[in-house]
Amino acid sequence: MANVSTTRDDGGIHTMCEMEESTSMKYLREMIVLTSRTHDAMEGISAFFEKRDPAWTGR
Repeated sequence: MANVSTTRDDGGIHTMCEMEESTSMKYLREMIVLTSRTHDAMEGISAFFEKRDPAWTGR
């Protein structure tokens, strides 16, 4: 199962390429905030510090 950040990214890069630079940077910041608050993001960080493979759930 793909994690949430990968799923959300599928159209995001294409969308950013069509924006003015300042608008695309604002959009990127918003997407980073959204994806960093997901369960999978927290799991990835925990797994890294615990030196284990992450258990992705898609949330």
